[in-house]
Amino acid sequence: MSDRDTFGARMKAARERRGISIDTIASVTNVPADLWEGLERNDVSRWPAGVFARSFIRHYARAIGLDETDVVNEFCRTFSVGDRRSIRILAGQARIIGHQLSVDGEPDGLPPEGDRRVAEVPPAPAPPGRPSIVASAFRSVFMRRLRPSR
Repeated sequence: MSDRDTFGARMKAARERRGISIDTIASVTNVPADLWEGLERNDVSRWPAGVFARSFIRHYARAIGLDETDVVNEFCRTFSVGDRRSIRILAGQARIIGHQLSVDGEPDGLPPEGDRRVAEVPPAPAPPGRPSIVASAFRSVFMRRLRPSR
């Protein structure tokens, strides 16, 4: 069985293990129960696409106590409705205006360096010998309060 065939069943099993009803999920997430029932049958044909689908899944995962990021990532890999790539949207818009879209790089629309969402970039350290902006602002406010008023 593929991930697509088991995703909904695994979500349903996790929900039932915790004793949470579909109606509870629907009221907590403000998403109709029939959409959740469809998800648990691996039917997302009536779901919105893109960010809305990912938001629905994130709320579902939170409501049943699963790791939101892992569930959203698996959902996006499994169902095209959760697609994060903008190439599909751009291609649709290009068709509307009669433009022949050509994309450089990977055919799935990812940049050549790959998926940038998973990379954690640490903040750049302040240059040596120079105080940070916050320290400078704090010092100027503090020094004004120390000066006697005239």
